[in-house]
Amino acid sequence: MTILMVVVFGIALIISGVAMFQASHQNQSKPGEREKPAEVLDELTGINVKVPGSEKDSYWDLTVSKMAKDQTTARLEGIRGDYVLNKQASYHLTAQTGMIDWRTRTMELSGEVRFWTADGKELTAERIRWDQAQGRIIAEHRVRLKGPGLSLDASKLDASLDLDQVRFSGTTKVTYRR
Repeated sequence: MTILMVVVFGIALIISGVAMFQASHQNQSKPGEREKPAEVLDELTGINVKVPGSEKDSYWDLTVSKMAKDQTTARLEGIRGDYVLNKQASYHLTAQTGMIDWRTRTMELSGEVRFWTADGKELTAERIRWDQAQGRIIAEHRVRLKGPGLSLDASKLDASLDLDQVRFSGTTKVTYRR
């Protein structure tokens, strides 16, 4: 019986050694394969950020109190900025928080967002999405658009970037003054 126990014990040791060897090599990368780097997240405070615009010689010039960014996105806090086109500020905005997708240059802003144009139109909402590729602004939740002699309240707004072409949805209230 002792020889049989020694053989069984020896086989068990060999099997456990092989299992440990395989387990330790499963976590290692294959030859020629790189390990994925951990997400690099830079945090900056009190900075200016320039986001290229869709038109030639255009960009958002943003001042933010805090920004955390990686290679594809940036999360912003305390946002204030101007959209500069041909060296003139055409649009202005403020928001509590936001996110920029660097690939599409789309900005999603939230928290008492205020957007106004040089010609006197003002849009406020809880959330606004600035989509340069589509040439659209989408605003949601407590949306209000004011212009000379006009005030519109709605649940949602879909508009051109200059707020000249506007489509409202949900409950809408229009106030017009002559």
